[in-house]
Amino acid sequence: GDAAWAAPEVTTPSIMCSPRENRINEAFRAKSTAFKFSQRDIVCTLSFYLMSSSTMSIANKMAANAMDAPLLLVAVQSAFVLLMLLPAYKTVKLGSYEDSIRWMPISALFLAMLVTSILSYRHCSLGTLVVFHMGSPIIAVIAEFLLSKTFRGSLHTVASLVLIFVGVLFYAFFQSGIRGELFGILAALANMLIGTSEHVFQRLIMVETPNFGMSDTGILFSNSIVACIGALLLSVVFREERIMRQSADPITTTGYLFILLSCLCAPAIAYLAIRAQRRISATSFLVVTNLDKIIVVAFGIVFLHERYPPLACFGAFLALIGGAYYTWDRKRLSEEDEEEVHDEENRGADGEDEDEAWLLSSSEELIGEEICNAAFKPLNGEVVKRRVETNEAKQL
Repeated sequence: GDAAWAAPEVTTPSIMCSPRENRINEAFRAKSTAFKFSQRDIVCTLSFYLMSSSTMSIANKMAANAMDAPLLLVAVQSAFVLLMLLPAYKTVKLGSYEDSIRWMPISALFLAMLVTSILSYRHCSLGTLVVFHMGSPIIAVIAEFLLSKTFRGSLHTVASLVLIFVGVLFYAFFQSGIRGELFGILAALANMLIGTSEHVFQRLIMVETPNFGMSDTGILFSNSIVACIGALLLSVVFREERIMRQSADPITTTGYLFILLSCLCAPAIAYLAIRAQRRISATSFLVVTNLDKIIVVAFGIVFLHERYPPLACFGAFLALIGGAYYTWDRKRLSEEDEEEVHDEENRGADGEDEDEAWLLSSSEELIGEEICNAAFKPLNGEVVKRRVETNEAKQL
């Protein structure tokens, strides 16, 4: 129902708290979110996201090769998302006016992310995109370190990021024909920077902003309408319609099928990405998006006949190992935060037991003194009255 679309009501990290206290508070909020979103919900969301992400990567690569107008392709995909939202129009909630204005920069980043993504697919091989996108956790860690007060790292974090960086350098140095992909690599790097910023800011607004009123479909509508209009305007500026008319290679039937497949995946991945952002952190989200790269690379080798020298393959292997190492480290730190939360809860429970024991002993003392007072009947009634009042105040 409506509760499924509501953003978790949490507070932002306090600047008056230490980093450890902020991490514990974040873990408490994550624990409450786990009650709100069941494990089955999280697993299903991430599984469908991975399936849509790998299919979208392959479809985007084939559609970008088939269509000489990348901006127009982005506009078509965004328009298809808006079309798919029509049956769910009742769930589109844009929140307050302040929420919509606050979200506008995120929608602009979303448009830039889509455009740079299509350009990178058009001018890069799938293997090159996979390896360079493995470096996205480096940007994500830097962004969360600067923007989030709950970020936590370790020596393992640094080591895994160094391993990823070395693997990317190995691939870039030994991969044949890498210079011909320079424009696509620059677009991919810009896409990583923009995409990481978009994910981090999106996470901060959706989860760490109190009473944020936009629903998942409302966010999807805002992103898609900005992307559709913005891509159309850019397409007119760069005269893509004329380029398509003058193209010597018309779009084939297979090309149209991949364009349609990319349009079908666009609303699924856009919705599931927003849904996943409510359930996991930005760095964890980027790690999840990198798990489908093996399927994408295998498709490029088998169907697109992409070839990689041994040392370039070694660099790609190092980047993948670094990504797995980084995933293990983030999971280990998350478990440590959960243990801290468990210890804090135990301390709170022990404190409540001590208070309860003190009240019980105070009550027993009060009852004993009242029995003695009644038995001996002191001559000074005022003394008895003050003693009873003192005991009552002690009990309170």
